[in-house]
Amino acid sequence: MNKGSHIKGLILENTFTSIADMVDQLMPMVALFKRFIQRIFYPTIDRIGKIKCPILFIRGMKDEIVPNDHTKRLMDAAEACEFKQLYEIGSGDHNSAWRIAGDDYVKTLAGFFKRIEHGQYS
Repeated sequence: MNKGSHIKGLILENTFTSIADMVDQLMPMVALFKRFIQRIFYPTIDRIGKIKCPILFIRGMKDEIVPNDHTKRLMDAAEACEFKQLYEIGSGDHNSAWRIAGDDYVKTLAGFFKRIEHGQYS
Protein backbone atom coordinates (compact mmCIF):
# COMPACT_ATOMS: atom_id res chain seq x y z
CA MET A 1 0.00 0.00 0.00
CA ASN A 2 1.35 3.40 -0.86
CA LYS A 3 1.88 5.73 2.09
CA GLY A 4 -0.84 8.22 1.15
CA SER A 5 -3.61 5.71 0.50
CA HIS A 6 -4.64 4.75 4.04
CA ILE A 7 -7.75 6.14 5.70
CA LYS A 8 -6.96 9.22 7.76
CA GLY A 9 -10.34 9.74 9.37
CA LEU A 10 -13.90 8.49 9.58
CA ILE A 11 -17.18 10.38 9.88
CA LEU A 12 -20.25 8.59 11.23
CA GLU A 13 -23.54 10.48 11.14
CA ASN A 14 -26.71 9.25 12.83
CA THR A 15 -25.31 5.73 12.75
CA PHE A 16 -26.86 2.70 14.42
CA THR A 17 -25.01 0.20 16.58
CA SER A 18 -26.39 -2.79 14.64
CA ILE A 19 -29.35 -3.87 12.55
CA ALA A 20 -30.46 -6.11 15.43
CA ASP A 21 -30.64 -3.09 17.75
CA MET A 22 -32.64 -1.18 15.14
CA VAL A 23 -35.10 -4.07 14.77
CA ASP A 24 -35.61 -3.94 18.54
CA GLN A 25 -36.25 -0.21 18.33
CA LEU A 26 -38.39 0.04 15.22
CA MET A 27 -40.20 -3.31 15.14
CA PRO A 28 -40.55 -4.70 18.66
CA MET A 29 -42.97 -7.42 17.55
CA VAL A 30 -40.51 -8.68 14.93
CA ALA A 31 -37.70 -8.50 17.49
CA LEU A 32 -39.05 -11.66 19.11
CA PHE A 33 -38.32 -13.59 15.90
CA LYS A 34 -35.29 -11.76 14.54
CA ARG A 35 -32.86 -14.57 15.29
CA PHE A 36 -34.81 -16.78 12.90
CA ILE A 37 -35.24 -14.31 10.04
CA GLN A 38 -32.45 -11.75 10.23
CA ARG A 39 -29.83 -12.12 7.49
CA ILE A 40 -28.23 -8.66 7.54
CA PHE A 41 -26.41 -7.61 10.70
CA TYR A 42 -24.04 -4.64 10.24
CA PRO A 43 -22.58 -5.09 13.74
CA THR A 44 -20.91 -1.67 13.89
CA ILE A 45 -20.72 -1.81 17.68
CA ASP A 46 -18.66 -5.02 17.46
CA ARG A 47 -16.22 -3.63 14.91
CA ILE A 48 -15.69 0.00 15.84
CA GLY A 49 -13.30 -0.91 18.65
CA LYS A 50 -10.71 -1.96 16.05
CA ILE A 51 -10.70 1.36 14.19
CA LYS A 52 -7.60 3.39 14.94
CA CYS A 53 -8.05 6.48 12.79
CA PRO A 54 -9.77 9.61 14.17
CA ILE A 55 -13.58 9.49 14.17
CA LEU A 56 -16.09 12.33 14.05
CA PHE A 57 -19.46 11.25 15.42
CA ILE A 58 -22.38 13.42 14.32
CA ARG A 59 -25.87 13.05 15.70
CA GLY A 60 -29.10 14.93 15.24
CA MET A 61 -30.70 15.14 18.64
CA LYS A 62 -34.19 14.86 17.10
CA ASP A 63 -33.36 11.84 14.94
CA GLU A 64 -36.66 10.08 14.41
CA ILE A 65 -35.07 6.85 13.12
CA VAL A 66 -31.83 6.06 14.99
CA PRO A 67 -31.97 6.57 18.77
CA ASN A 68 -29.40 9.08 20.06
CA ASP A 69 -27.86 6.59 22.44
CA HIS A 70 -26.54 4.54 19.49
CA THR A 71 -24.02 7.28 18.67
CA LYS A 72 -22.92 7.53 22.31
CA ARG A 73 -22.55 3.76 22.58
CA LEU A 74 -20.46 3.67 19.38
CA MET A 75 -18.28 6.50 20.61
CA ASP A 76 -17.70 4.72 23.93
CA ALA A 77 -16.83 1.49 22.09
CA ALA A 78 -14.29 3.23 19.82
CA GLU A 79 -11.48 2.62 22.28
CA ALA A 80 -8.62 2.18 19.82
CA CYS A 81 -9.10 5.35 17.77
CA GLU A 82 -6.48 8.08 17.97
CA PHE A 83 -9.02 10.84 18.46
CA LYS A 84 -12.80 11.02 18.66
CA GLN A 85 -15.08 14.01 18.49
CA LEU A 86 -18.82 14.32 19.04
CA TYR A 87 -20.87 16.92 17.20
CA GLU A 88 -24.50 17.22 18.24
CA ILE A 89 -27.11 19.12 16.26
CA GLY A 90 -29.84 20.12 18.71
CA SER A 91 -32.77 20.22 16.31
CA GLY A 92 -31.23 17.92 13.71
CA ASP A 93 -33.27 15.00 12.46
CA HIS A 94 -32.10 11.88 10.65
CA ASN A 95 -31.91 13.13 7.08
CA SER A 96 -31.43 16.87 7.26
CA ALA A 97 -29.26 17.58 10.29
CA TRP A 98 -26.59 18.93 7.95
CA ARG A 99 -29.02 21.44 6.48
CA ILE A 100 -30.42 22.45 9.85
CA ALA A 101 -26.93 23.07 11.26
CA GLY A 102 -25.86 25.01 8.15
CA ASP A 103 -22.51 26.80 8.41
CA ASP A 104 -21.76 25.25 11.79
CA TYR A 105 -21.88 21.80 10.18
CA VAL A 106 -19.42 22.86 7.48
CA LYS A 107 -17.13 24.46 10.09
CA THR A 108 -17.18 21.30 12.19
CA LEU A 109 -16.21 19.14 9.21
CA ALA A 110 -13.49 21.59 8.17
CA GLY A 111 -12.12 21.64 11.72
CA PHE A 112 -12.05 17.86 11.86
CA PHE A 113 -10.28 17.64 8.50
CA LYS A 114 -7.72 20.21 9.63
CA ARG A 115 -7.05 18.39 12.90
CA ILE A 116 -6.46 15.05 11.22
CA GLU A 117 -4.40 16.61 8.43
CA HIS A 118 -2.05 18.15 10.99
CA GLY A 119 -2.27 15.37 13.59
CA GLN A 120 -3.65 17.74 16.24
CA TYR A 121 -5.55 15.40 18.51
CA SER A 122 -5.13 17.02 21.91
